[in-house]
Amino acid sequence: MHSDSSFSELVKEFDRKGWLTGYNCVVFKDGSIRALCRWDRFGNHALPHNGHSLGIALQGNFETNASVPYSNHNGKYGIQSPTDKQIDSLSRVTALWAILHNVPLKFEIENGGKVVGIIPHNAIANKACPGNNFPYQAFKLKVEQYHKLWNGDEGFKEALEVFKTMPYVMP
Repeated sequence: MHSDSSFSELVKEFDRKGWLTGYNCVVFKDGSIRALCRWDRFGNHALPHNGHSLGIALQGNFETNASVPYSNHNGKYGIQSPTDKQIDSLSRVTALWAILHNVPLKFEIENGGKVVGIIPHNAIANKACPGNNFPYQAFKLKVEQYHKLWNGDEGFKEALEVFKTMPYVMP
């Protein structure tokens, strides 16, 4: 999918591939976030981890190694690195999910292969995403910053409690 594709084009492509419920949301290069799957449901993106994971798609293809199938080494699929706005939005939605569902701020798989935190798709599936050009350290730092900021904000905590009472939120 090209990074200039519209949301409706993305939905058509995901539907054609059977991925429509594969991701909870997609973050576009302008930083906008569009839901694909209800927030009280898990996507079908990383067997056998679907029952306890959030799937986020990013507009663009950040794999630039030409030896990787479907890589974007020549820019065929548009942007080769996520935009600053994408990283910010991705970090916000990830920090929110972590707070909402008590996900530990761990960014690795523990010994024995147990997933207990926030990891990229390629750590648990035979996929290249998010790609070798994804700024994982910058993402990690932003998630930690939002998590710390929001955990110390009483107004945020109150708003989150109200949000939890709304339909489509997991217990």
